[in-house]
Amino acid sequence: MTDPWVDDWSAIGALALGDVRRGARLRSLVESMCRCPSGAVPQMFESPAEIKAAYRMLGQAEMWRQPLLAALREGCLERVARCPLVLAVQDTTHLDFAGSPANGEQGLWAHTLLAVAPEGVPLGLLHQQVWQRPPGKSGSRGRRRERPVSEKESQRWIDGLQAVTGADWPPDTAVIVVADRESDIFELFATPRPAGRELLIRAAHPRRVAGAGGNLWQAVEAAPVADERDVVLPRRPERATRAARLRLRLAPVTLLPPKNGVRSPDLMPVSLWVVAVDELAAPEGETPVSWVLLSTRPVADAAAGWECVDHYCRRWLIERFHYTLKSGCQIELSQLQDVAALAGLLTLFSFVAWRLLWLTYLARSVGELPCTVAFTVLEWQIAYRLRYQDKPLPSETPTLREAVACVAQLGGHMGRRGDGPPGVKVLWRGLTRLQTTIEGALLINPGLVDLGKA
Repeated sequence: MTDPWVDDWSAIGALALGDVRRGARLRSLVESMCRCPSGAVPQMFESPAEIKAAYRMLGQAEMWRQPLLAALREGCLERVARCPLVLAVQDTTHLDFAGSPANGEQGLWAHTLLAVAPEGVPLGLLHQQVWQRPPGKSGSRGRRRERPVSEKESQRWIDGLQAVTGADWPPDTAVIVVADRESDIFELFATPRPAGRELLIRAAHPRRVAGAGGNLWQAVEAAPVADERDVVLPRRPERATRAARLRLRLAPVTLLPPKNGVRSPDLMPVSLWVVAVDELAAPEGETPVSWVLLSTRPVADAAAGWECVDHYCRRWLIERFHYTLKSGCQIELSQLQDVAALAGLLTLFSFVAWRLLWLTYLARSVGELPCTVAFTVLEWQIAYRLRYQDKPLPSETPTLREAVACVAQLGGHMGRRGDGPPGVKVLWRGLTRLQTTIEGALLINPGLVDLGKA
């Protein structure tokens, strides 16, 4: 695919990897994986020579993985710079490579920071850490309070924050780092932040608060109700998308440093704003929504509180990212022989998974763009032919929304009035079928390859 709006291909191809051919080969590898985003390495490439070249590149992952992450971050920051505000959603997932001798006792962990526009379009990867726990480490959870945060895996949440505080961050773009309850670490709130870098974290602990005694939960209960509103909850594995009537409470609080564990003596109280929502009359069989969000950004009124709730709902995109990695790219089926190669494959598939999400949500947000922002002429024409076999090709380039609908139908999306917009699952299936059809068309008429370069 070509994509001038995303414009990551040139950065990948220009990587300085000791030989200019390596950058071009890496770009070709990523492009092939984007065209066929599901399956093992032999299924993503057309010839034995390409398969061999792919395995050779993965065997050299220690050479190119970090430069590639830097190039992907650079492309992401170019898109971030176009937005006055972005959300940086972060989370951790576990990867079990059961078929690989490099899996070890517990597989691999990956922590990713994904940039998201407030309207819900993923903008790219800002940061990713991959690690493997050493053998025999299981059972150390009970001793976690004996070590400072810098020596624990919890440091990853602070590293994620620091990924948006560097000098390369666009000066005119504010950012809110959004994370779930696992990131509720006092040291994260206490980490110095430049102006325009904020946190929105779901609380997990009844922390001590300054004032008349008590804890965070008691402070929430004492806060007056500021508003009520219907909110659409994103789909999760255990529930479908549904509307919920939520009650909003707001309160400023000052969190006191914890008394337990190894703590820096320099930790000072931190002033935050609480945004708490709970569901009224949840449907039978459904767990009522009950969120306590901690915001470093001032929340002066109900409108600002609901904006925080909307921002927190965007955190679901990082879970969709992990879902796409595992179910769409099927990364855990890999049988690569060493950890470095598995980490390299993860980085490649992370780009693929992001592009699938980007395509899905961009078509919903700004679907009137020409489809050539994401598809070659050959791709959209064959997708159109497969969907409308009795119609001539349109004289004008279709919109992105129209092209995505064609690809999604190849993946099983019915496109009926009540079906809603296509999701990432039907898109990865549709792209795989589209690529298979293109390969067959090129075998019959090799001259079509010129359309693929358009």
